[in-house]
Amino acid sequence: MPPLLRIFRLNWLRWRAARRTLPHLADAASRRAFLRHVRRHSSWTRLAVPTDPSTLVALRITDLNGETVWCRSGLADLGVVYDTFAGRYHLPPGEARPVRTILDLGANIGLTAAHLATLFPEARILAVELDRDNCELARRNTACFGARVEVLHGAVWSESGEVRYGGLRESGYAIGETGGRERRAPAFTVEQLIERLGAEEVDYVKMDIEGAEREVLAAGAAWLGRVRTIKVEVHPDKASFLYRVGDCIEELRRHGFACRPEARHHACVTAVRR
Repeated sequence: MPPLLRIFRLNWLRWRAARRTLPHLADAASRRAFLRHVRRHSSWTRLAVPTDPSTLVALRITDLNGETVWCRSGLADLGVVYDTFAGRYHLPPGEARPVRTILDLGANIGLTAAHLATLFPEARILAVELDRDNCELARRNTACFGARVEVLHGAVWSESGEVRYGGLRESGYAIGETGGRERRAPAFTVEQLIERLGAEEVDYVKMDIEGAEREVLAAGAAWLGRVRTIKVEVHPDKASFLYRVGDCIEELRRHGFACRPEARHHACVTAVRR
C-alpha cells in the first residue's frame, strides 16, 4: 500500500475508533478533551505520532462508574482507552465466574486492571507492567481501588532476573526490541507472580506481553495447572520465533485447556481449563 494511502487509512481508523470511544466517556468535558487530543495528534504526514508525557489528559469513564483516568497526550494512550472500553477484548470469558483472583500481565497504563476491578469488586488483582513510566501511570489509574489492585514494575518472562527491552510506542514496548532507547526491567516468572498474589488458583489471566508469550507459555508446566481461564494476545511480528494463534492454541491444549479464537480480536486466544 502506498505510504500516503496507508496514512489516510490510519487516520480514518483513528477517527472511527474515537467515535466508538465517546459513549464510554462519562461527561461532555471528557468527550471534548478526548476529541481535542485526537485531532491535535492526528497526522497526515506520519504513521507514528509520539506521546507527550508532559501533558496529562483527565477522562471520566462510564465503565468505571465515572472514575477519572489519566492518559498522556498523544495517540498511544488514547488508543488504549479505545481498546479497553470499546474493544473490550481483554475481559474474562463467562466460564471464569466467580472471579476472585486476576493476573493482568502487560498492564500498560492500568485501564484493564481498573475495569476488571470495577466489574469484579471482590477480586484481587496483580497487574504487571514492563515499563516504569507506564507503571507509574497505572498505579495512579488504579489508586482508587486501594490494596485490592497491586501494580508491579517488571517483565513477565520464562525465568527470573533482568531483561532488556525497547520500542517506539509506549503501548508496544517489547523484550529484545531494538528500536528506541534500550531499557532494563526486573523479570518475574508467572509462578512467582501467582505466589505474590497469594492464590492457590488464579481465576483469570490476561496476557498481553508483546511477543514474550511464546517463551512464557513454553514454561507453563510450572503454573498453567493453577489457572482456570486465560486470554492471550499473540504478537507474531515481535516473537523471537514466528508464533501464531494456532501455535498458542496448540500449546494451551497440551496443558489441558479448551481453546477458541477471541471473537473481538483476531490475534487473541481464549482458553478454559477442561
